[in-house]
Amino acid sequence: MENKRHPPKQPDKANIDDLKAKLEQMDEYSFDEAVLDDYLEATAEENTPATPINVEQSLALFKSKHAVLIDTLSAEETVIPRKSTGRKLLKRLAVAAVAAILVSAMCVGAFSGNVFGLAAKWGDETFSFRSDFKNDNIGGIIYEDRGDGDAEPDDYKDTVSVTGDNSAFYSYQESDTSAMGIEKSESEWDESGSIETFYVLNMNIVDTVKAYGINEKMFPTWVPEGFALDYVQVTRDYFYDQTDFMANYLHKDGTQEFAVSSRTLVEGQDGSIIEKDDRPVEIYTVNNVDWYIMHNLSRVNAVAMIGSREVSFWGDVSVDEMKQIIDSVYK
Repeated sequence: MENKRHPPKQPDKANIDDLKAKLEQMDEYSFDEAVLDDYLEATAEENTPATPINVEQSLALFKSKHAVLIDTLSAEETVIPRKSTGRKLLKRLAVAAVAAILVSAMCVGAFSGNVFGLAAKWGDETFSFRSDFKNDNIGGIIYEDRGDGDAEPDDYKDTVSVTGDNSAFYSYQESDTSAMGIEKSESEWDESGSIETFYVLNMNIVDTVKAYGINEKMFPTWVPEGFALDYVQVTRDYFYDQTDFMANYLHKDGTQEFAVSSRTLVEGQDGSIIEKDDRPVEIYTVNNVDWYIMHNLSRVNAVAMIGSREVSFWGDVSVDEMKQIIDSVYK
């Protein structure tokens, strides 16, 4: 009698390779469970084990290897009913394995880089600490024209609010600095409701930074004769959990001023674009910190990276006075 049975259907290798490529391109935002289903279905035959899978033993082994990951997942995704079929369990384990790979990749990305990798770059008109630098062949940083004096697009103020009535995105409580010994002005808030700004009424900037528990030496203890402190300003960004500082000094002649500031950078963020003229940049190293001193017409700027902060000094001072100001940071 003729054997009517057909040989087993061979897996579609091209289809399997295509599905595998799609899975490898997925991340935590673009994961498509349907593609995983199709891949498991297409590879079911070739992946069928010679001996039955011990479901309970496999689950126990997986849990022991990925205990930290499992603790962070929801109970719905991690607790598998005792009546689950082998294929359903395989699917859940595969999803968890993909999640484990993605979490590992995210950790590598989060901790492999830092702001210390930023390079100081400058051209004839601008200076910046940057993670990448274009136009090296012509020696110039891409320069944004802010000639109208507006630091943000005109339409930003009309589109920042999702409610349409210019109400804030967030609502945070005003800082209570009394425990730090800081007397402050009334706080002002940006349109998102997440950035608070206020003036310190009873401290200079060095003491203010210390009151916030920041140990890095960032600000000067000396300014040239004739300058007196005008104000100290604190900016608190609750969304990114950052605190920045600024102080302004006025000269007794009423025409000159000098200012200092710190700006906290986050991973992958470039520094500020600082305007300068075509005179050479001088690197002045003090206490193992490189300060970049440059001219901007009648004013002198100095900038350095201290920890995660971009610290800037600028104003109507000479280069020699700027160096004395920098020296005073470390006294």
